[in-house]
Amino acid sequence: MAIHVNDPAIAGRGLTSSVVRRSTPGAVPTLDLQAIQVPVLVYHHARNGCKHCQASDTPAILRGLARAPVKKLMVVHGGTYPVGDEGADQDWPGFIGIEQEAIAQITAWIQTPAP
Repeated sequence: MAIHVNDPAIAGRGLTSSVVRRSTPGAVPTLDLQAIQVPVLVYHHARNGCKHCQASDTPAILRGLARAPVKKLMVVHGGTYPVGDEGADQDWPGFIGIEQEAIAQITAWIQTPAP
């Protein structure tokens, strides 16, 4: 599992549109997040309609990152009305209509991780 990869080349982790519903097998909050010891960005859309990926459940990820030196939750708004299936790349989890903004925000955080 990638959580337990301890490679010095990995300077941080980014989690986008993560599965956060605890009852879903493999949900991020149920994983061994304390094993992560690098900065972590949790990036999520506020209107993600997938029942497994509700933005309101994302703080559970941060609580599990006890050993991450820097952790940040970014819940974004905006975009265009989805045209795809709920939970697909053309829906809110794919940051439809704000893709470039999402890329810019994630890239900026990667370059200078800050809470």
